[in-house]
Amino acid sequence: MMSSPFASIAILLGLLLSPACMAAEPPLPYRAFVGRSTQQLSVASYLKRFDRQMNAAAERYLARQENARAGKTADIRMLVEIGRDGRLLAVAPAEGQQQPELAEMIQTIVRQAEPFPPLPPDLMSARDPRRPADSLVIVRTWTFTAGDAVR
Repeated sequence: MMSSPFASIAILLGLLLSPACMAAEPPLPYRAFVGRSTQQLSVASYLKRFDRQMNAAAERYLARQENARAGKTADIRMLVEIGRDGRLLAVAPAEGQQQPELAEMIQTIVRQAEPFPPLPPDLMSARDPRRPADSLVIVRTWTFTAGDAVR
């Protein structure tokens, strides 16, 4: 006896929507985490270019925004994640940051600094050093000074 094509589709959909299939998590991305003291020349050059790009974007932003930060002084740590192709994947304050208005301003500055250059091809993943990184996570401390400067 031949079964209906609709019955086959219903069985397949049942399998695909089963709790076991739905619970499968996507694979973790291959990220690279580097610090300012990196010895890898291509990554150090990338970080210097990133810093120049951030400083230029901050200067443009502050020039357009009167009283952008109303004389506040602070150090804010932000995490910026850039994809292999240079796309901004995420920007968020590090845990424990107490200045949400300054963190929001930094997020705006980082978004306005796009596009970023593609990651260096020799940047390897922290999870598997034989595999190129899918993204680069940069932790940067932004220093707001009394003289309307951002570093």
